[in-house]
Amino acid sequence: MSSLKNNLSCLTALFLLVAISPAQTQPAAGVQATVNEDGTGTLSLTAKGTLPKPPLFFNTSAKAAVKVTSSAITQKIPLTLTVVQGRAKVFTLALRGQGKITSVTGSKLASWALRTSADGKSRFLDLKPTLEKTRVLTVIVSTRQEIKSLPVTTRLLTINPGKSTGFTSRIDLSISGVDARVSSIQGMLPLEKHGQFATTSENSLTLKITRSGASPAPVELRNTRITGTIHKKLASATFTLTATAHVTAPDGGSIDFLRGRAAISSIQTDAAYRIKLLRDPSSGSLYQLSFDKPGTFPVNLEIVARIDEDSTGWKTIDFTAPQGAVVPVDLSGLPTNTKFNKFQPLFPRRDASGSWRGFLPATGRCFLAWKKSRKAGQGKLAYTSRGLTDVTVGAGLMRQSGLIELKVLQGKINAVTLRMHGSGEVLDVEGTHVSGWSVEAGQGGVRNLNIRLSIPLDNVGVFKIRTQQALGKFPVTATPLRLTPTGALRHSGHIRLSNSGSVRLEAANVKGMMQLSPDQFPGKPIKARQVFVFRYPSADYSWSVRADQILPEVSLNEVIIYRQTESDRIIHANMELDIREAPLREWELRIPDGYAVSSLSGAEVADYVVGTTVVKGFRDVKVLFKKPVAGRQLITLRLEKSAPAAAGLWQLPALDFPGVKSIRGHIGISASPGWRITPRKVTQLKETPLSYFPVKVPGIQQTYRVREASWSASMKIAPRKQSVQADVFHLYSLKEGMAYGSVLLNYFVVGAPVNQWELSIPENFGNIAIEGQNVRQWRRESGDKVVVQLEAPVSGAVTLLVTFENAMSARGGSLTLGEVHPLNVQSESGFIEVVSPI
Repeated sequence: MSSLKNNLSCLTALFLLVAISPAQTQPAAGVQATVNEDGTGTLSLTAKGTLPKPPLFFNTSAKAAVKVTSSAITQKIPLTLTVVQGRAKVFTLALRGQGKITSVTGSKLASWALRTSADGKSRFLDLKPTLEKTRVLTVIVSTRQEIKSLPVTTRLLTINPGKSTGFTSRIDLSISGVDARVSSIQGMLPLEKHGQFATTSENSLTLKITRSGASPAPVELRNTRITGTIHKKLASATFTLTATAHVTAPDGGSIDFLRGRAAISSIQTDAAYRIKLLRDPSSGSLYQLSFDKPGTFPVNLEIVARIDEDSTGWKTIDFTAPQGAVVPVDLSGLPTNTKFNKFQPLFPRRDASGSWRGFLPATGRCFLAWKKSRKAGQGKLAYTSRGLTDVTVGAGLMRQSGLIELKVLQGKINAVTLRMHGSGEVLDVEGTHVSGWSVEAGQGGVRNLNIRLSIPLDNVGVFKIRTQQALGKFPVTATPLRLTPTGALRHSGHIRLSNSGSVRLEAANVKGMMQLSPDQFPGKPIKARQVFVFRYPSADYSWSVRADQILPEVSLNEVIIYRQTESDRIIHANMELDIREAPLREWELRIPDGYAVSSLSGAEVADYVVGTTVVKGFRDVKVLFKKPVAGRQLITLRLEKSAPAAAGLWQLPALDFPGVKSIRGHIGISASPGWRITPRKVTQLKETPLSYFPVKVPGIQQTYRVREASWSASMKIAPRKQSVQADVFHLYSLKEGMAYGSVLLNYFVVGAPVNQWELSIPENFGNIAIEGQNVRQWRRESGDKVVVQLEAPVSGAVTLLVTFENAMSARGGSLTLGEVHPLNVQSESGFIEVVSPI
């Protein structure tokens, strides 16, 4: 018993030392001891704390069903996420390509979200399960990518591993109504079935979608695959080609199968086709596969190809197989230090398994070039160049701005020499490491542009060169200056030709260049009336430019109003110019002599100059614009001439517009009230109703339509007969010793207007006042006759008020009524009212 107690004491002390240790981070542990009656007992130790949570590891399995149509690319992607370790708060997967996710559904899915990285280059899909202890999460991801127009090249939206530990994905392509081909593939391998791809890592897939053809070929080979083995000792290679032939023609068909330096060595025993050996003028021999009936047939052939070696040590294999969207080529039998020529159509790469894999080009040509690689060293200088030239032709000068890009493949460039073909002078040279430049004469009359570099160029260099060339009198044919780097392996590029100002261009004598649409030029777009774009694949090209001046074409639509007033003859013209082909800086018209320019205005008119010399009854007026104008321009002109209104003939003076291509418009003639205008002799004009005249003008009497510039018209001006009627109201108010009178005269004038009114007012009337429309003053001429002068002639309804006083005896007397009345009127009526006090 005592020993047990001693042991308990030691354990308790030990536990307390551990519990109070400063290095201990766990919560204090507990000790519990129990002693039985027989001397036995138990001792319990209890520890408390939190274990670290294991990190999350999960595997992802995806199988995407992709449907490609002319309007959209849609996907249904079942995802299975299996937790290997830890608990899943959020599953994160990466996304590549274009398109957007429309929905994510799953029974154990709480929510989902799309996330973009800070730089905006990466996208992620976050899936949150309903419970953190979920071990397997199955969801279906739906995506959609709209296709606005065809053809289009687009990256398919694909699922990538993200934070997944293990990852497998499979893609099944279904194409409907369009032609879709894989133009670029990364991280994926094609499967046996056409349109299926598999991946276990980062991946992307680019599709080129075009409109479907009218009908399929009679025989098509699909799911083509080529596997080859290189035999060094035999100087040959054996290839096995497997494919599936789809025959749609009712009576079968044939397909060109093999041409070049290769031959068929064996075929399968149960082949459903026949092999024909034909003579091909280009390659010497041609193998054809012939089928007798429609259907789907397997194709399995062995091909033996010859290996040739040139003087530089490159070994080559060259034959042409049937082309396909993606035709993989697997090679074996080559050492690891093999170097392939990357400038050839087929460029295999070594994969993780040690075999060489590549893909045939669209032409189906299987051209391989390889040799044994050696240690890298300083080799001979080799570089390529690319040009980008802008040629602008203006009045008397052709300017060129060119960019030449040099790409060094091997070695270093210490100085750059450009051959100058053609005339022209260099204005400026800028670019990478340029320290100076000079133009020197070379052999055969060809000049050289030598560019000195401050630092040798070993990668990529860009040089900007500006030149100009003087042109002669238009029309002219000139050859632009052509700059070609010396010693370049290949020189290609683009040329853009444009005009500046009133110049019409035409490209002539084009050799070695292909014309493209203006939007295919790789540089910045420009605004010009004419733009030509060419592409040259090599330095062996030539061309010339034909330039001619463009003269503006002006069409005129005029509305002219001839107005005869009491003291002036006025010509008011609204002229609408339609300027085409080239902008216009100034414009001339001719006005009849004797008329003064009262005003000339327009939105773009800066000023005008009136000539002093009279030629054939006309003077020149030059209209100056603020800037070169084109399109529609409106100019308003007002001419005035002092001429009192008088009866007689009025020969309408026409405006002359030299250089105008066509003239259309309207003419209207108006006169002041009291005058009548009638046509006498009119040529090259067509009379129109007054309501058709485009401008509302008071007093217009004749309207015509102009279709020819050489029109003439004379008008007869005659005064109208005058008829005046008067309605008179007399009001008398009687008071002691005085009679107050008010006479209201309502005139109605028909025909010629009235310049003055004549009244009869007795001389004994006092305090006379006359008021009315346009009344200037009144005077008494003789006896009872009073003349009321008007400021302007009046016509129609006019009102006049006359007030007066008539003295009377306070004891009463007689009063004569109606003594105030109008004179020289055709008719008079009215009534009289007398008001007396009560």
